[in-house]
Amino acid sequence: MTPALTIRPAHAGDAAMIAALLDHMGHSAPADDLPSRLDRYRAHSGGEVLLALVGDDVAGFIAIDLTHPINRADPVLHISLLSIAPRFQRQGIGQSLVLAAEEFGRQRGCAVGTVTSAEHRGGAHAFYPSIGWPLTGRRFGKYLSIGLGP
Repeated sequence: MTPALTIRPAHAGDAAMIAALLDHMGHSAPADDLPSRLDRYRAHSGGEVLLALVGDDVAGFIAIDLTHPINRADPVLHISLLSIAPRFQRQGIGQSLVLAAEEFGRQRGCAVGTVTSAEHRGGAHAFYPSIGWPLTGRRFGKYLSIGLGP
């Protein structure tokens, strides 16, 4: 029997697992720094970090925040990170996390959702349209501190 999928808010005790998933994406973050980052993220973004568990195993997470653009009366849901552990990929966990994020946004008055994805993430560029999130624009960015970047 396959263990059930559970989605819940991340907490400080999940820091090591989140750090491993961030590292998998190429974002290094010390696990002991993540509890304060989670607190800051929630406090300043109105968002949440949701964890997907298959049984007792962390399968992935999604970080979602709310933005309040001047051109919209309602908030916008923004997916800032989605990471699925390699052994759990292509099992519907990413889609389940996105559906949970959509519900989070609806409950907070969001009518629109956005996601950003780096140019080198071809898998993500195929994934999002396959679950009903089509390409709607482009994102541009710049490193503002010396020593950051490629």
